[in-house]
Amino acid sequence: MASCWKILDKDLCYTCLSNAASSALSCLPSTEARVLNTGCFLRYADFSFANESTSEIREKIFSFITFVICVVTICLSAIGIGVCVGKHTYKRKNSKKKLKGMDDLLLDEGLPFLQFKYETIKKATENFEEVRRLGEGGFGEVYKGALGDGREIAIKRLYASKESQIREICNEVDIISRAQHKNVVRLLGCCFTSADSFLVYEYMANRSLDLMLFDPAKKNELTWKKRLLIITGTAEGLEYLHTDCQVRIIHRDIKASNILLDLKHKPKISDFGLARFYSCDHSLFNTAVAGTLGYMAPEYIAKGRLTEKFDVYSFGILVIEIVTGIENNKHQSEDAYETLIAHVWRCFQSNTISEIVDKNMEIEDMNEIERVIQIGLLCTQESPNSRPTMTKVVQMLREKDLELPQPSMPPFIDEHMELHCLGSEGYQQRRSFSDYLSN
Repeated sequence: MASCWKILDKDLCYTCLSNAASSALSCLPSTEARVLNTGCFLRYADFSFANESTSEIREKIFSFITFVICVVTICLSAIGIGVCVGKHTYKRKNSKKKLKGMDDLLLDEGLPFLQFKYETIKKATENFEEVRRLGEGGFGEVYKGALGDGREIAIKRLYASKESQIREICNEVDIISRAQHKNVVRLLGCCFTSADSFLVYEYMANRSLDLMLFDPAKKNELTWKKRLLIITGTAEGLEYLHTDCQVRIIHRDIKASNILLDLKHKPKISDFGLARFYSCDHSLFNTAVAGTLGYMAPEYIAKGRLTEKFDVYSFGILVIEIVTGIENNKHQSEDAYETLIAHVWRCFQSNTISEIVDKNMEIEDMNEIERVIQIGLLCTQESPNSRPTMTKVVQMLREKDLELPQPSMPPFIDEHMELHCLGSEGYQQRRSFSDYLSN
């Protein structure tokens, strides 16, 4: 029996049945054969089957097609399962390789801290209870924990899934292990699992500076004496990173949230995920732009030039924030384009510094406050060559009788404000920021 689909013309039907017949011959000496091609069906047998009903024939054809589909489905499922198993095996091997790489880093460098067990971390945080969570940022969370001996610790839980995130963790561990200073947060240990990574730090009772400085209910606790202590301590920590550490380090993310405060409000620099080593000759080099907007130096934004003067600029912004109590990126003004630094510069030029001092802070020594503001403006000058080194900044903060140079205008100043502050003659003498970028 041979049959073609109605959509086939005579020639196509003949071709299809010829191919089917050829296929059927290959079944000999079998007493029965069926061939289902695209467009036709052929069957032969050594017994009479012509009396079968149409429904029976259709049922057999359907059964045959179902059999073919089931075989194909099983094959595809087997291939899919094989791919999934292969991917899972690769991920396991890859994660083990990453963990081994981190462990090798610790062993090769002989780093002076412990490798905590996961069970210890879990117990210290009471299985990561929500009440233990101190904050969240970047690609992880920070929990407060307590060790068996009663010591309080801060545990940074990092969800590192990408290679770049793994590199940042290794970078932070590598850098902070080399930095041992009273104003740099101390890394106590770490723990690496296939899912998460944990960095264990000393616990700072007053947490980060931003939580006090920008909180209307808490900022009145920060007297001028405490604020000056924070400014000086941060400057000393940066000086250590730039000059006295066994390797030169650029932090690249100095801001209030990365300055931790202990019980006596002594500051410690934290979060070294973006930090980089740099050569002793202070040479410039290009790097991918990364950091927090509002705290990045203009030469870095424009050309990726990263030197220790990047941290100096960020420190200057931090000084202005500490004195004014205003977050740089949340400054509000009648002029929508006026930045906090521009506002402080205008007040400095017009001798109205008292207008910008935090109203929640009692002014103990206005001359000292003005001097600190001037240091902040010196750190935020447009040209990196004009900014002082952190060693010089520490000297200016310690030696109250040291005469300070007059700061030049910071970057991103509106031309009308510039004319108002300096006069047209002074404006003609100053190179614009766009000229600086072009050079």
